[in-house]
Amino acid sequence: MLCGSLRDRIQPWLRDYVKLQSLAVILIYAQIGCALIGSLGALYNGVLLINLVIALFALVAIESNSQSLGRTYAALLFCALLLDISWFILFTQEIWCISAESYGTFFVFSVKLTMAMEMIGFFVRLSSLSCGFRFIGLVLLLSTIHSPVNRIPVCGTAS
Repeated sequence: MLCGSLRDRIQPWLRDYVKLQSLAVILIYAQIGCALIGSLGALYNGVLLINLVIALFALVAIESNSQSLGRTYAALLFCALLLDISWFILFTQEIWCISAESYGTFFVFSVKLTMAMEMIGFFVRLSSLSCGFRFIGLVLLLSTIHSPVNRIPVCGTAS
């Protein structure tokens, strides 16, 4: 019962172009925040800087309303997710086992903060991918509706 009413509220909201674009921008700002905070860590922060560049590119793509930049961002987002997964496989065990005795408390805190921001950023990018597919679908739908090829001539007018 609760899921049905929640679904009925969310579906019209996800079909609205402006609301979906604002959700995408909020998710991109969350990615930027995670990347900036996580890049303050002592080690392992290169992937966060890459994610920061991709998120800034996404802002440019959304603000310019360019389909080619949007498609490029979708490809970059997919590559960023693969990069995140490989980063988790390679470095999570090593980061989790860093001891405060050999490196110091602040160093361990900064590295674990980097890992936490990478995890949060990964989940935000994953949800952004879902939102991005809906956004790209709406853009393509709106561009086919408003294209001159699909216009139906009105009776009595020459086209």
